[in-house]
Amino acid sequence: STLSQCIHAAAALLYPFSWAHTYIPVVPERLLDTVCCPTPFMVGVQMRFQQQVMESPMEEVLLVNLCEGTFLMSVGDEKEILPPKLQDDILDSLGQTTNEPWTSEQLNEHVSGPFVQFFVKTVGHYASYIKREANGQGHFQERAFYKALNSKAIRRFVKKFVKTQLFSLFIQEAEKSQTPSAGYFQRKILEYEEQKKHKKSREKTVK
Repeated sequence: STLSQCIHAAAALLYPFSWAHTYIPVVPERLLDTVCCPTPFMVGVQMRFQQQVMESPMEEVLLVNLCEGTFLMSVGDEKEILPPKLQDDILDSLGQTTNEPWTSEQLNEHVSGPFVQFFVKTVGHYASYIKREANGQGHFQERAFYKALNSKAIRRFVKKFVKTQLFSLFIQEAEKSQTPSAGYFQRKILEYEEQKKHKKSREKTVK
């Protein structure tokens, strides 16, 4: 149950994006060869198969021991993928605790919130870079989109992220939709934009 819950949670933390590759919360023995796939996968393997998996020919795999909270195998670039400042923001937010007991809803918000904010800060401006034709069909202006970011570290990340299937599927749906979705992600984008406006307004007042 821990294994499947963690795999589901890892996929959920990608919101508003969706994992579109191989996804098996608990891999049955007959499908253990899945870990040798040359394509992206997210799978859960029971401890009794650990040795078998470790001896399998795998490339660029991050293998986590959930019982011990340790990495059994890593690629080596894990600490370099995310922009350092935003990575620290995620860790700081997750590290904040309270003496008051949390409801399951509050706990979900505490864990998922920092990841949603990460995507808001990196790609939340996507809607402004979808150019519409007369028939409503949109075309994403990729270069202008990542060039609009002031931070070089964030720009480097986004430049790579826009090439992933995660982002491609997301932006394809956005191109088809003539109005931005009114979901949780869009609400967080609007809140973030309001915060930036207030911050700029305060800075002008101080000057």
